[in-house]
Amino acid sequence: MKDCIRAFFEDQMPGVDDDTRNSIYADYRAMAAELYAELSAKRAENAALEVVDRLAHTLKGNALQVGDEPLFEVVQAWRAALKEGDKELVKSLW
Repeated sequence: MKDCIRAFFEDQMPGVDDDTRNSIYADYRAMAAELYAELSAKRAENAALEVVDRLAHTLKGNALQVGDEPLFEVVQAWRAALKEGDKELVKSLW
């Protein structure tokens, strides 16, 4: 588990046992992997910006809910670059 997520859990859920935290983290990782796969597929299909952005927004929100700040920040920057049409930044952040 990432240190930032562990710290978030300890701060936000101080009385929760490790099994519960690990279960929440496992669910988050599975959901993030599914969203990333779907996002990748939509990008490959050249799906509409709204479709890709909605998936990225969901991924960003899930990251925020568990304290995954690095992923949150990258997805947030990626969404902004995508909306601005900065193809080079989109590519480098991906």
